[in-house]
Amino acid sequence: MTPTLPFSLVNSHGFQNKTWLFTCFFILFTLVTASQTNAQTRPTGQAPDSLQFSYPKDTLDLGSVTEGKTLNASFKFRNNYAHNIKVESIYPSCGCTTTSRESFEMKSGETKEIDFSILTTGMEGVIYKSIIVITDQGAASIHFKVNVNS
Repeated sequence: MTPTLPFSLVNSHGFQNKTWLFTCFFILFTLVTASQTNAQTRPTGQAPDSLQFSYPKDTLDLGSVTEGKTLNASFKFRNNYAHNIKVESIYPSCGCTTTSRESFEMKSGETKEIDFSILTTGMEGVIYKSIIVITDQGAASIHFKVNVNS
């Protein structure tokens, strides 16, 4: 038994159903345009979704380290809001990465340095990790990479 569709893509004259094709094209066009517009209108140095804090947007390259060593690094996180915010938590992407801060308040215009460490035992090659900073205004994800040599 051949399955049938509840609609026809070809009418009795052999032409494709123009309404169906137009609808599919319109939906695709709308999705592509909306995603490009969002990316183009986001101000430089501002987090996605109009969050007003500055942090590294590109992947931080932490260089090279010998396997088994602990790599210590940090990044800057700035509150660009006109009011204080609360950093509620900081989550590393895995157990090999730890951070020095938990929750804290940030005044308007204040910049904090967030320290973190990566234990490289059992790693080799280029490793990508991330840290998520969750605030009462939203969240930001900071990405970094390190080359672990054996």
